[in-house]
Amino acid sequence: ILPDNHDMKRFYSQMNEDYSLFKLGIAYYLTMRGIPQIYYGTEIAMSSTDDHGNIRTDFPGGWAGDKVSAITGEGLNDLQVESQKYFKNVLNWRKTSDAIHNGKILHYHPQKGIYVYFRYTDIKKVMVVLSKNEEAITLDLDWYKEGLGNSKSGKDIISGKTFSLEKQLIVPAKSPMIIEVE
Repeated sequence: ILPDNHDMKRFYSQMNEDYSLFKLGIAYYLTMRGIPQIYYGTEIAMSSTDDHGNIRTDFPGGWAGDKVSAITGEGLNDLQVESQKYFKNVLNWRKTSDAIHNGKILHYHPQKGIYVYFRYTDIKKVMVVLSKNEEAITLDLDWYKEGLGNSKSGKDIISGKTFSLEKQLIVPAKSPMIIEVE
């Protein structure tokens, strides 16, 4: 699965350069089944037009005289640094997640602008919550009882925060949550 490649507009541009939507999409791609393909530069939110020459712009860094380097971090703007950190966090977690590599999927139809699905094995469980809402929303977790089972809490690998999963979950505006369910 892939959000972009050399024949299509870069994913950040597909999201109209809305970083919140970009993060939601990347969370989806990195937690779905299969091996995600990441086109070079997506990790630093490179943008493009539909022009194939523009889509294939050189990766910043690695060449003598480059003033911007995504390899060393030199010259990257704040958004590029944040995007690179986001990718590193999710991908480093993904490497060790048995639920993502070997798990089944249980998904619920979107409601209130939120899409929720679980990746799970007999031992591990991950709840992915994707919100396109402009404001925080409170989810009634009874709806997700089949996925949650008897679990009482979970930790969001993006924010590092631990949440109770007994009654309700407050989902921040326009953001993903990847919760390791305990």
